[in-house]
Amino acid sequence: MSEEATSENRHTVSEEETEVKRSSKKHSTGPLSPPPSSENGDEMANGAKRVDQIRDLIFGEMMAGYETRFNALEEKVTQEIESLREQVESALEELKSTTSNQIEDVETNSVPRKEIASSLERLAQSLRNQS
Repeated sequence: MSEEATSENRHTVSEEETEVKRSSKKHSTGPLSPPPSSENGDEMANGAKRVDQIRDLIFGEMMAGYETRFNALEEKVTQEIESLREQVESALEELKSTTSNQIEDVETNSVPRKEIASSLERLAQSLRNQS
């Protein structure tokens, strides 16, 4: 019985080797092998779809969570930017107003040099007259 079992095993192994060789020749992509058939391309496309489906099953919930977090962060950053923009615009308007008021004060309170010079000349003349 061991000879029969060994003979059957050899026959089975031999058939499997032949099938593997045929299969490897069929799917070979070496330099002398023909380009893959459309059937082979379809199998690859289906395989890629399956991988995508598996990835979605495994990581789908995580990705949805990430997407939700990213959207919330984006909204928060957008609000912060808008708030900062409003603060900068307000500060700029206040600065313009303050600067304008200070310029008006300087213009109002400043005395032209000619007036100062003439006042000094009059003062000097009156001091000469008193001496």
